Amino acid sequence: MQFSFTSRPNAVADCTSAHEGTFIYSDNSGDEVVVAIKGDNYTEYHKDKKYTVESKIKWSGDCQADITLVKSTMPGYPHKAGVVINVKIDKVEGDFIYYTAKVKGESFKGSLKKQNTGETNHR
Repeated sequence: MQFSFTSRPNAVADCTSAHEGTFIYSDNSGDEVVVAIKGDNYTEYHKDKKYTVESKIKWSGDCQADITLVKSTMPGYPHKAGVVINVKIDKVEGDFIYYTAKVKGESFKGSLKKQNTGETNHR
């Protein structure tokens, strides 16, 4: 029996590390934001957990997801419940996940750093 392996040109790294866990990013003012993804729940904790942004995440592929806003306690948050952010993971390098997000016709790039803390203790 023979096996043949082919490589896919321009293949994106394995994105499964982004499907669940705790992540960190810096917001526009340089403050650290903690992101917890567990199952279909996506929650951002802002200002040392003073404010939250709660969403549902639905993976449409290994490296693509739709994040639908459920509610936000952030003052002046620019989006309303029901808005969908389309996210495409561009690459994964170690603990860093680089992505492109699209919302309301606008596109932006960002990155998250996965925290290797084991259990997620948010909630």
